Amino acid sequence: MTGEIVHNLMMTGSLGLLNYLILDRLNIVDIHSNHTSTIAMLTLLWTLIDWSIYELTLVILNKYLTGTMMIMMAVTLTVITSFLLTTFLAIPVHRVLNKIFASTLHMNNLASIETGNVWWNLMRDNQATIAYLYDFNHQPLGWGYIDMASADEKSNYSLILQPFNQERGIEQDSYESISKRIQEEEFRQKYVAKQFVDFNQKFIVITLQQAN
Repeated sequence: MTGEIVHNLMMTGSLGLLNYLILDRLNIVDIHSNHTSTIAMLTLLWTLIDWSIYELTLVILNKYLTGTMMIMMAVTLTVITSFLLTTFLAIPVHRVLNKIFASTLHMNNLASIETGNVWWNLMRDNQATIAYLYDFNHQPLGWGYIDMASADEKSNYSLILQPFNQERGIEQDSYESISKRIQEEEFRQKYVAKQFVDFNQKFIVITLQQAN
């Protein structure tokens, strides 16, 4: 009876969905932008991997345990193994695959495309990041150190900015001023500058990080 329950849970993709949610947290996939069929396909793929781990675990445990205890132990070890494999191997494997795909595209004179959410690709770095925000008319919206970033399923992005420690308040640099400065050779040796443009909410973010 217990074995049938586990089998049904496996076949419905319950454990594979856990893998997918971990991939979403690691910014390898985007659960909000992926189509339902894509989510189902990836979940099924991970379910097959998890099922293989489960069957292999049963073979090993069969030498020491029997019955319900063996099945429950196999399920527990499968969940732990699957979690660890996804958490620690997904990003390295993802990077290797991206390099292979980028190389193939390059050989065919095609531009490479990064998977995942562009916003999180910009914001996920743990290094201290300065952000300058502007609207599409280049009017300042705010600036400071990024304290927190968020987004929802409709790609509505938001930031919490920590003000600079200034004895006297100073105005945010104009878009033209900061755009000119980030192109200067001396400045580029000190900082890595990136620019994010959101065509939905119509804002521009310029981020700065200390160069290594």
